[in-house]
Amino acid sequence: MAIDFTKPAIELTYFVHVELYDRDAGTTLDLYMGSTEATTKVPDGTMRHWMGRLSGGKAREADPQLYQSTWKHPTFTCAVTTADDSSTSFWETYLDPDIVWRGRPATVYACDLGSGQTQTEYAGTVTAGPDKLRKGESFRFNVTAGYPDVKLPNPPFSVPSETFTGFIQPRYQDGGAITLNGAVNATDTTWTLNNISLRWIDRRVVVCEDEIVYITSNDQVAKTIDVIRGYAKTTPASHADLTAVHVYRNGPLSPTMPSGVADTVLPYVFGNVTGTHRGIVLPLWAQGFNDVGVTGNLVMYTTRGINRTREFWYRESGGTIITALAIAANQNFNDHDDADTNCLLDKYNAGSYIARIDVIGLSWHPDTAKAWARMDGIANDELETGLPHRYPCGIAQYLATNSDWACGLSSVFTTGLITAWNDGAWKQEYTEEYAERISGIIPAVGSTTSPKLVDALQELCWIVGSDLFYRAGKLHPKRRTVESTADFTVESRDLQHEFPEMENRSKDYANMVTFDHGQDILAKPDTSPIAPVPDNEALAIPYSVIARDDDEVTANDDVEVTQKLESKWWWFELSADWDQSSADDQISHLDNLRDSAEDHLAQLAQPQIHLRTKLTHRHWNCYQGMTIEYDVDGYTTRKGQVRARTKDYDAGTIEIVSWHIEF
Repeated sequence: MAIDFTKPAIELTYFVHVELYDRDAGTTLDLYMGSTEATTKVPDGTMRHWMGRLSGGKAREADPQLYQSTWKHPTFTCAVTTADDSSTSFWETYLDPDIVWRGRPATVYACDLGSGQTQTEYAGTVTAGPDKLRKGESFRFNVTAGYPDVKLPNPPFSVPSETFTGFIQPRYQDGGAITLNGAVNATDTTWTLNNISLRWIDRRVVVCEDEIVYITSNDQVAKTIDVIRGYAKTTPASHADLTAVHVYRNGPLSPTMPSGVADTVLPYVFGNVTGTHRGIVLPLWAQGFNDVGVTGNLVMYTTRGINRTREFWYRESGGTIITALAIAANQNFNDHDDADTNCLLDKYNAGSYIARIDVIGLSWHPDTAKAWARMDGIANDELETGLPHRYPCGIAQYLATNSDWACGLSSVFTTGLITAWNDGAWKQEYTEEYAERISGIIPAVGSTTSPKLVDALQELCWIVGSDLFYRAGKLHPKRRTVESTADFTVESRDLQHEFPEMENRSKDYANMVTFDHGQDILAKPDTSPIAPVPDNEALAIPYSVIARDDDEVTANDDVEVTQKLESKWWWFELSADWDQSSADDQISHLDNLRDSAEDHLAQLAQPQIHLRTKLTHRHWNCYQGMTIEYDVDGYTTRKGQVRARTKDYDAGTIEIVSWHIEF
């Protein structure tokens, strides 16, 4: 239940629940701290003993900076005092060296003691806690909200070691029923099998029930393998005689690994193939075989998640590009639908792949042979034949909530904001065509690190003129706009003895915009004979526009002020074919990009007025993205969008920064 802050007076208090971890016991430990009496039923109605006394509580929600792909997390900070009747118990229970604070989940609540109403303020992790304390001392306590530690789970194609693997190839490598020849306990490191082959070699892994073990050596005569137990975060366990065992390749296939790809991660690929020369083209390399032994088809991964590859090209070492090969639906594979059931794929799935090249007699040198695929992006129904994600709301929902391939979170966004892959309040804010024509490769091909979820979402927001805000413990994508009716009206009685401070942010003003993309967007390879080169590789498509407001430039004494927009991961689907073999002028493929740039320019080419105001508790729930107006003499009557908030819990006041332009 949200607090009713419209009342003239409230008894505002705040509480924090932290889920600590006891390293010695291997268990979690709940800690409840509050700014009021030690025993209370708030915030959720349960009677608890609140061990730590809080003071100096402040929170800050920063203004999402325009056109930045790094999101600023909300933060909460306060002081924790332990010098009271419970200080000894607090010290011994929660400040022991074995108790982990940093990185642990924490939730901040606000409460009106008068009414008993409570609401969630922030949910995040502890980023500062007790350190080098003397008994009875207070310490600073910080919570960073908005999934600060959640990265997109892009598996790395790392050469595995005895302690780490990026992914396990999910195809069983030995036919026949191979079992344990004798029971093993949870510590045995030599296993005897009923049979063995040359595929049971060191550096491969064995799956036995719910445990994975790493092979360090084998004896083909004795039919034994020496193993490291509990590999890849599994738990060592006892296994009975005759239990089935399965051997798998671990990591990429090194003979086909070109230089420079070690430790690169498999990206997510989004976008819709609406024309032969508008599709997403991805450079590929061979990660393994889809068969056993030295023959078979090369396996080439395309994307994290399920997609459909439509065409495929490859060049043998020193040869020419083979004409496009159509890929049928039954030639698209993924590590869920086409894997051995014993591979524990809930932990080690990689993505979609094709297995198209017959390598018998083929000269395939990893640094000279090349391959490319044209594909649909990840589908909304997780089928190769499904409709690809191309709406910001659907892509955001997929990355945050998909439990098979993405972050697998729940209750991430404000209720009603995203209700389906192409529906919800955020989707309904747009009528522009470009806002439903999103493509993306995230992270960029060749990256060795995965971005944070919220950074990916922030860039996804800003390319369509939105921002990623935070609201009552949830993420809240919202268009840069104001509503026809304000959510809050500021009156003179709301001011905290200070009139609003007006800022004209010249740094945000621009009368010209350039819009580029940080990755190459590739055309399909051209196999037509163009002398002296027999064929062209997948060339980068021109993808850059300039938007200029001539009237504003003139009004600015002919001085051009340029705002550079460059996205890392997301772009707009090509609005027309771009064919590298065509002799015609080709610029209409940039229409979606140009329309977006013009809309960004319209917001920038005007005075950038911001108001900073300290207000009473009545505006406590005036959240980021809401519409605010001022009924105060001498100040703008133009509605504004709330951009930043700073809250003082002890004083019960809030400072709001709002943006007042012609949206």
